[in-house]
Amino acid sequence: LIMVNALQDTISNLLNPKTHLRTNVCTDMGFCIDAELVLDKKCNPLPINTPNNNVDTIKLAVVALDFHDTCRGRVEPNGYNVLYFKLLEAKGYRILPILYIDFNSKDKLVNRVKYFESALKRSVLH
Repeated sequence: LIMVNALQDTISNLLNPKTHLRTNVCTDMGFCIDAELVLDKKCNPLPINTPNNNVDTIKLAVVALDFHDTCRGRVEPNGYNVLYFKLLEAKGYRILPILYIDFNSKDKLVNRVKYFESALKRSVLH
């Protein structure tokens, strides 16, 4: 919960949380998305209520993965998180997993924002 709150706070400093960010999104599939964003192909944020029928929009699900969300002995999502990601991709989302080893919730806000911004660009522009 601490990591999720820090992640949502970090994203709120990059985007307008009222128009460009939705947090704790219930998927009606038994799990929630920590943050949802809509971006264009050049990584510019769009209002969250932008219709997803436009080919140039990317619906992004940001998911924080802490120690308990990863495999034992390896830092990769465990089975149920992989299933969640596949279900989200089937609904048209692109997934941005934020791993606990890369994102330190106790780090300064500036460093967290820089990390998230670079992860966002890697995810969208790949």
